Amino acid sequence: MSLFSYWTSNFVLDMLKHMVPAIFCILMVLAYDISVFTDAEGYGGVILLFILYGWSIIPFSYLFGFVF
Repeated sequence: MSLFSYWTSNFVLDMLKHMVPAIFCILMVLAYDISVFTDAEGYGGVILLFILYGWSIIPFSYLFGFVF
């Protein structure tokens, strides 16, 4: 297995594992109707925050995993 395919498959799998709780959290914000998060102007930002957090923290943890 090449190094590129190893890290790509790990990243894809980690993103899939991140999407399940992210979608659950987005649905919980809607279910509890938190008005600060669900108004028309801010809800798109909340969705981006939950989704893009995985895109930022997964590579960050890969990089700092080499330190330890």
